[in-house]
Amino acid sequence: MKLRNYNLILVFFFSIIFPQESAREISLGGSVVTLSRGVFSVGINPANLAFSKENITLINSNFTLYNNLISLKVYNDLNGVNLEDNNSQITKNEFFEILNGNSFKLYNFINASLPGLNYLNSKYALTTKIKQFSKFDFGNEFFEIFLFGNKWQEEIDINFKISSQAVAEYGYSSWLNLEGLALGYTLKYLQGLYLYELTALEKDNYLYTDSTGLDMNITTKEEIYLGGSGFGIDIGINLNELSRGYSVGLSITNILGYINWDKNNLNYLFFGKNTLKKQNINAYKTKVNILSINNFNASDLMTGSTGIADSILFDTSYVEPLEYSVRKTDHPSILRFGISKNFEKKINIAYESRTKLNHSDLNDYIWIHSLGLEILKWKNIPIRFGISSGNKFNHRFSFGSGLYINNIRFDIGASWIGSRQLYHANGFDFGISLSINN
Repeated sequence: MKLRNYNLILVFFFSIIFPQESAREISLGGSVVTLSRGVFSVGINPANLAFSKENITLINSNFTLYNNLISLKVYNDLNGVNLEDNNSQITKNEFFEILNGNSFKLYNFINASLPGLNYLNSKYALTTKIKQFSKFDFGNEFFEIFLFGNKWQEEIDINFKISSQAVAEYGYSSWLNLEGLALGYTLKYLQGLYLYELTALEKDNYLYTDSTGLDMNITTKEEIYLGGSGFGIDIGINLNELSRGYSVGLSITNILGYINWDKNNLNYLFFGKNTLKKQNINAYKTKVNILSINNFNASDLMTGSTGIADSILFDTSYVEPLEYSVRKTDHPSILRFGISKNFEKKINIAYESRTKLNHSDLNDYIWIHSLGLEILKWKNIPIRFGISSGNKFNHRFSFGSGLYINNIRFDIGASWIGSRQLYHANGFDFGISLSINN
């Protein structure tokens, strides 16, 4: 198997393993800037650690998958249908128009805490998390060619981008409690595990068909980094139980958060360097792949030859130095603020607004608003619901529950994405958490 195919398989493998920070956050639609507790407060609002019991997390894993084309409704409409029949439940044109001229996008997010390495006592909290994000972006033209074939004597652009990265976050958190007013912070070391990008160079990619045959050119740029390092800071404030059970919270996560992808880090020293030698991977460089087809037609298939002539097919690649000495990426910084109300320790109602403060592929610069309801009438089995709105990716309905036995807390949360109606949703979010409180 060629190395480039091996690399793609790795990307897809990591994309389907397992971001909200916890199952409880998922089930409340993200409305936890005042309600998060324990080590689950790290990454949301470290000030909430002041109102938390000592605890240790055994399991915390959340998984998100989303696309902008297929929903349950679309899948059922496509199942067994003849797209050529204008009387079908869905036709070619209707299926193609779902994208509304946009490219096809597939996202996944992973947030996983390492077992036993997330601990809170009366003075500080130590946390270790692995976060992974992948994005697959295929141009609208792919589907147009697949459904309707090549356009005659018209150049078709071929664009796509695949990106994936994984980062380990190591955090130290502390707080100050001033009788209901809590201030908290988290200092983070960000360890880049890998960064992979495969991009089609737009100006060089096309497909053209005329009477002489088919012409195609695809030029891609591939970059792999097997180690990086950076830092980030979270700060938060919580005014708890101000009057009749109200709480107000505000936090900013990953202030000035960044990762430098270079060879001056522990991950490259202990893992990346040996991997590069054994697999002969072109890392920390730009690999350019070129595939060209010139005047390919039916007669070329009837020559009896087992291959395509070199004058028709041109396939090559070369490696060039990076345009920059160090690749730097921003770690997503989020501003949150919200308010919650507790009714006699039986019901929590919480509202939250949040937005991104820096550039990254995770979300657009938009405001997300969410509302969560937590029913605590049955102390051992909490029931939770949430809704959120923003762009389509953040248009969600959420729900979840838990099982609390003595000091053991197990939570589960889920949401569907893209619509508050399950049948029209384009993705889902799922998480489980298990912790022990003192």
